[in-house]
Amino acid sequence: MPLFSTQNTDFCITVYITRGFPANKLVLGLPFHGYAWKLENVNENYVGSPADGPVLTGDGSIGYKIMKSYIRDIGYGTTPVYNSTYVVDIFIKESYWVNFDGPDVIGRKVDYSLEKGLLGYNVFQVSNDADWVLSQAAKEASEGRKRNQTLLPVAIATAALGILLLFGVIFYLRGRRISRGIQLCYPQSSNQ
Repeated sequence: MPLFSTQNTDFCITVYITRGFPANKLVLGLPFHGYAWKLENVNENYVGSPADGPVLTGDGSIGYKIMKSYIRDIGYGTTPVYNSTYVVDIFIKESYWVNFDGPDVIGRKVDYSLEKGLLGYNVFQVSNDADWVLSQAAKEASEGRKRNQTLLPVAIATAALGILLLFGVIFYLRGRRISRGIQLCYPQSSNQ
């Protein structure tokens, strides 16, 4: 199985950044469509496998909404599989090979864009979304990251306040102990 380590988003983003292009000027594209191919050999079904060409449409592109219906109606219980190397969902039925970004993949890609410090992400073909599930996945990933970034300063401030309080209690108790020791060593007489 060939590995195309340079044919992925991370490789390209990293090249741009290492060559001096500011990360905060890059935008990650999120397609709400995928592509369908007819495999030459059904036993060779990895990313980059030889194909006879596109299927289902002239160029093989299929909107997520239509693809979801296709998988439901034609898949007969077959479910898409996540490919972590290429961060893509793949659906294979006989000689048909379909790749696309489902909600989990969209969420991972938004997380990636935030981790890399990119300007953001761009969705193309919003009309291909099915009941807004992809848009919602992108929004939740983006908001989840922002929420975590907000919680960190709160957690640090709370921990710092806890430490200050602990030191205050320690010094208070230590001061009481010292003053008690002084009273034990030099008892005040009640006759004076």
